[in-house]
Amino acid sequence: DEARGGLRALEIEHEKLGRRVAETETQLMSRAAFEASLPAYEAMKKELDTVKAQATAQQGRMDAVHKELENARGAQAWQSNVARTLARHVTNLEKQFSPSKPPEATPEAGPSPPRA
Repeated sequence: DEARGGLRALEIEHEKLGRRVAETETQLMSRAAFEASLPAYEAMKKELDTVKAQATAQQGRMDAVHKELENARGAQAWQSNVARTLARHVTNLEKQFSPSKPPEATPEAGPSPPRA
């Protein structure tokens, strides 16, 4: 019986060792697969960093264009205000200097019509 008990213990130990060998092989294969994927991962990370840098640069350019547009809108509004102000001044000057009654006789215009 002792021999059978010892044999059974050895069989159990052998099964445990077999499972540990299988787990270790799985881990090694997983590690090998991981290590094999590292270059692809590094390449993708490098590409991601490049795309992020391009996006940041493009955002800077877009911000500059928005600023230029704001400045242009401000300049356009200023020009419109100046044009309106000038037009108002011209209108006022025209009213101020336009005759509201017929011109009096001057030597260049000849005699004025007789009044009744």
